[in-house]
Amino acid sequence: MRIPAIGWLLAGAVCALIAGCASGPTYSPETFMTAREAFPTPATLPDQASAQATRTSVYNAAFEDVYRAANVSASQAQFHIDGEQKSAGHILASRSLRMVPKNVNLDSSTEHMYFYSIVVRELGPKSTEVRISVKVQGKCIMLGAGRRAALGVFSLGLTEALNMSGNQQTNCTALSSGTWAARDYSNSEDMLRFLTFVRNNLLAAGAL
Repeated sequence: MRIPAIGWLLAGAVCALIAGCASGPTYSPETFMTAREAFPTPATLPDQASAQATRTSVYNAAFEDVYRAANVSASQAQFHIDGEQKSAGHILASRSLRMVPKNVNLDSSTEHMYFYSIVVRELGPKSTEVRISVKVQGKCIMLGAGRRAALGVFSLGLTEALNMSGNQQTNCTALSSGTWAARDYSNSEDMLRFLTFVRNNLLAAGAL
């Protein structure tokens, strides 16, 4: 008996789906980068595309007082301090959050890591600038080749086309590689809260 063409298509889809399910989804990245890798040097300045990922404030206080306040404020903001270099006025910190990745064909939460670069710069005897910049790296899922093939067959190629050629794969690649925390991943609230803590700590210490 001759098997209709649709039969071969369905059979191939089932085989592909079984193979894909056996291998399971692939999470990317397997491990997160470090804050030092996210911000190699204190002089790493944000470009125009990352304007949303940076906040700056100037305080009428001495460098020593502001640096001390920034260090304490990072912990108060629930950042994990990963390293600091006082001579360069640089503090590195990070924070882990679970959230649903944006625009990557995934509706369940995954771990995301926010990296903070805090630069304290003396402008004068009683004038000090604090700049906080943020990057984000998150885990997202790319379907295995078998499962993509199966979905592509079952939907006559539409799902495959959307998954492989659409923006979802590009968004997942950018997120898993690490990018500025802007737009969907904006961290403005944390940055503003940190700068508020700095001001409050300076006031409490009588340095402002």
